[in-house]
Amino acid sequence: MEASYGLALNGDRFFCRDTASTDYDSCVACCVSATRIGTKVARKDVTGFLASNIIAGRTVCVCCIPNAFDEPYE
Repeated sequence: MEASYGLALNGDRFFCRDTASTDYDSCVACCVSATRIGTKVARKDVTGFLASNIIAGRTVCVCCIPNAFDEPYE
């Protein structure tokens, strides 16, 4: 999931992959905050993890809702 959040002050949009890639706790906090804006997703259903992008040479925060769908995606 591409989680992002906006700032009301100037309308800029920020992505968790860019702003919360320093440690696990900040990644999860960003994912939870970004997902809860305008959705009815429960906090306990959201998680985040750090993934290494070897080609780009950086670590990014990846947000996920692992149990969001009842049926398998086809």
